[in-house]
Amino acid sequence: MDCKKSLALVMLVLFAVNTKAAPWVEPGDTRLRHHITLLADAGIITVPINTWPLMWAGVINDVKRGARRSDLSQVERRSMSYVHKAFTEQTKQRTKALSFSAAIRPNQLRSFNDTPREQNELSASYEAMGGSTSYKIKATYASDVADGDNVRLDGSYGSLLIGNWAVGAGALERWWGPSRENALALSSNARPVPGVFLQRNNSYEFDHPLLSWLGPWTLVMFAGQLESDRFVENAKLIGARVAFKPLDWLEIGASRTAQWGGKGRPQDFSSLFDAITGQDNTGTNGINRENEPSNQLAGIDWRASFEKGENNYEFYGEVIGDDESGLAPSRLIATFGLGAETTIRNSDARFYLEFTDTQSRRFYKEGFPNYAYEHGTYKSGYRYNERNIAASIDGDAKSLSLGVEIYPNADAALQVVLSKLDFDAKTGGVGNTPLAQTDGSGWQAKLKYIESWNEWDFGYGFYFQAGDYELREMGNDSAGVEFSASREF
Repeated sequence: MDCKKSLALVMLVLFAVNTKAAPWVEPGDTRLRHHITLLADAGIITVPINTWPLMWAGVINDVKRGARRSDLSQVERRSMSYVHKAFTEQTKQRTKALSFSAAIRPNQLRSFNDTPREQNELSASYEAMGGSTSYKIKATYASDVADGDNVRLDGSYGSLLIGNWAVGAGALERWWGPSRENALALSSNARPVPGVFLQRNNSYEFDHPLLSWLGPWTLVMFAGQLESDRFVENAKLIGARVAFKPLDWLEIGASRTAQWGGKGRPQDFSSLFDAITGQDNTGTNGINRENEPSNQLAGIDWRASFEKGENNYEFYGEVIGDDESGLAPSRLIATFGLGAETTIRNSDARFYLEFTDTQSRRFYKEGFPNYAYEHGTYKSGYRYNERNIAASIDGDAKSLSLGVEIYPNADAALQVVLSKLDFDAKTGGVGNTPLAQTDGSGWQAKLKYIESWNEWDFGYGFYFQAGDYELREMGNDSAGVEFSASREF
């Protein structure tokens, strides 16, 4: 039985059960992320917030408790109102939705913000929740696609709540970590990989005194099926992430992913055990190119915040290793960010400066090119349908981004990002679809405006890039525009 038939069977079983739903917040909505982050910095939301999809259970419980507080500021009340409204709309028993997007030269550098992947996309979906089950059937038609899949079921899922765990199957967008431009282990840059998953619903603390100091914590695990049209056909993607808040102002996460198995590769329980325990490096424990079980990434991320006056400040980062040495990740790549949240003329404003370097070791010693997101066995690299599964800038690249987000009211958001980019295509890319076609450096400026009007959500985007580099499907010295519209019924 192939992967798609197996997923369909799992989803059918989930739909047949009817007992309490376990919905989540999908990545891509910068407005909702801003308000959730603001409430977390204010100590109102206490659960970890940097693992997307983000489970609604802990978030809404904290918001409801916080509503009883008498010391809330006007900004905090506005954010609580927005989050509560979003929860009400996203957890209806039945929801039908229609969306459309069009883009001239879709931006290949996709951040947390939801932007079109293709030139034209038309989607229709039906979502239902009842008792312990929830499911969504979403169909998208896309034109002028690079991967050949004009009709897609991305975003479809079925989920069942068992105790404090949501178990399900589907193709879900994911974003792991606190970054806004480049998540290094898993992001929504590529299309979602179909598979099965298990995720903790409510982030309760441990009862045991030896573990209670970790604070609220969450855990997610998944296993997905990569496409057949790659160097190692039908390789699997597996991953796990744990995040916890030992202090009100500090969240820590640990992520691990691996490409495993596939046609011509070992994929029995023994090879899976070797992959999970990190015994997969060639030259150790009898591992060679013939029996090498996997290609792994692992690392940690953090976000620390503090308040001064009426402003909130943050320092966040992510460090990921593409190899293992002494039971710890090695040959590291990294993202570091600084941010501030304030109020300007009754409008929420968020500023951030984010730096990412995806050439192994370069941010702390001499760089090791042609390594991050590449592999001697899995030669298609850490990619799915021709896009990096993690950082949108792909490997052997640097990005320094200054971002500004303005929220004039609950129904509108303006985002402006200016990025300094540096690509090293000459040394990087044993993969068959590297992002950078030429090496070089340059700039990209992008603008996105979102508004809600008469029950519709509209998005307008523009980007311009200039420099001596060339990216796949974009070229250089080019500009692009995008438009999107969506409505729930």
